Amino acid sequence: MAMGTGAGLNQSKSDINVTPLIDVLLVLLIIFMIVTPLLTMAMNSDIPKKAAEPVPQEYSDRQLVLSIHSDGRFFLNKEEVPLLNIASRVREALSQRAQKVLFLDAEDGVPYGTVVQAMDLCIGAGAEHVAMVTESLEAAANPAPAP
Repeated sequence: MAMGTGAGLNQSKSDINVTPLIDVLLVLLIIFMIVTPLLTMAMNSDIPKKAAEPVPQEYSDRQLVLSIHSDGRFFLNKEEVPLLNIASRVREALSQRAQKVLFLDAEDGVPYGTVVQAMDLCIGAGAEHVAMVTESLEAAANPAPAP
């Protein structure tokens, strides 16, 4: 079988050869299919700010609050607790309560991983709901001067 090249010997073929273009397209497609899942998506987040005003005493006695200070200390209702004992202390405190709610209060400067680790320990200890203590929008917009 012979291919025709046109009417005369000096006349060139007018259609383009798309085979190399398809090869390039397939290589690019494979590269994008491999690279796309490897891209990591990052999200910057700030830990909610500490409440400007303390919780009234009548409420704080009924609530279970785990506070994380920026120097790495943990407090369960104003009593310092080592990281290794948090789960047992939270389990003990929640066993005496009908509602298994724990409030988490983290200061500025506490690493996000530390907060997640504390949340994980509390959920593992039986906390059904972990609520973050945050600063109100008005207080965040107008911070109080340092004493």
